[in-house]
Amino acid sequence: PIPKDRDPAVFLWPPCVELHRCGGCCNNELFVCEATKTNSVDVKVYRTSFDQKNPEALPVEGIQTFRLTNETGCECSCKVKSDHCNLDIHRHENCQCVCKQPEKGVTCMERKVWDESTCSCLCKASMSDRICYPRKKMWDDSTCQCECKRTISCKEGYVWNIDKCRCERLKPFTVKHCPPTDCPLGRLLMPPTCECIQPRDV
Repeated sequence: PIPKDRDPAVFLWPPCVELHRCGGCCNNELFVCEATKTNSVDVKVYRTSFDQKNPEALPVEGIQTFRLTNETGCECSCKVKSDHCNLDIHRHENCQCVCKQPEKGVTCMERKVWDESTCSCLCKASMSDRICYPRKKMWDDSTCQCECKRTISCKEGYVWNIDKCRCERLKPFTVKHCPPTDCPLGRLLMPPTCECIQPRDV
């Protein structure tokens, strides 16, 4: 197609010209047919404009020249180029971005899966899973679940409720002695649920 004029009242004829273009299929989905040789072709078209007073008439105002590219050589080449890869974590190999650190030997924590595009373990949760309620919670990519935006130490007689993200009065029948538990580094044991949670700054 001929590039359109910025003025919508201007009409160029013909709107399209015939040029060579590389296309078709390669025998592997990793490849694409691309141009290896090109040359420039000057194409002349008629320039007319629409007149509201005389809409049936399209007077020729002149001839306009466009320089277009003609593709004269084609070959099947890699669809994914080396500049498509993040070379800090990838290497370009067999028309693909391959992780420098392969998945083999990497164990992702629970709720995470290996991602080839980032070469890391990412949460496998859907977008709807990442919407947290109540608003006091936010999605945490490190734990792959909704966590309280902040965790505080409750005064005596109160306990932190990780579901509601607030301190609640500790009722006598809710008193629970947690068994000896070694929480992961950076997480604290919170009665009465006896769960290891990640504390946050106030």
